[in-house]
Amino acid sequence: MKRLPKILLTSAAIAVAAAGGYLVFQKPRDHLPLVAPTGGWSFRQIAGLTLEAPGDFEGSPLDLGAVQQFVESSELQIFKTADLEIDVMRTIYKRDIELNFDGAAQGAVDGIARLDGIRNVQHTAKEQTVSSKPARRLSITAERWRKALCVEGLLVSDGQTYYQVQAIFDPAHLQSAKDAERLLKSVQLVP
Repeated sequence: MKRLPKILLTSAAIAVAAAGGYLVFQKPRDHLPLVAPTGGWSFRQIAGLTLEAPGDFEGSPLDLGAVQQFVESSELQIFKTADLEIDVMRTIYKRDIELNFDGAAQGAVDGIARLDGIRNVQHTAKEQTVSSKPARRLSITAERWRKALCVEGLLVSDGQTYYQVQAIFDPAHLQSAKDAERLLKSVQLVP
């Protein structure tokens, strides 16, 4: 079994951390927020997961860079409003690749820490399970261009498949924090 060098392994999570051009990560003068219509909270099947979310998702390109050679398939689905972005990703790695789940979780944090304008990154990671599979709950806070941001995420490992669900928002928006919690508590693997 091939082992991914740690730098490559964490690149997938870094790519996801930077992939969406997150609403709260953008400089206000450079980007107007995309406002997606909300159809109300309902359960949806997205990228191999069942989760409760406030609206419809759209597919987005996912560039895994150097890690792509180790990947069989990947997909990224995004939901955005003016106050909240939700990203759902599934990556299926080739069978002969040995994966490091904790390295991927740390890579998500490191990827955010390396974004332009990021300061004061703090995070916690807690072990848990989702549908009897190992998972990590990540809470990341930071400042970007002097604006607070929060990333609440969940990484789930199922053999050669990694799932990542994350909500990105300004922590001053209390409803967005509640929405992120509701989302992450609802995540299950599709049977």
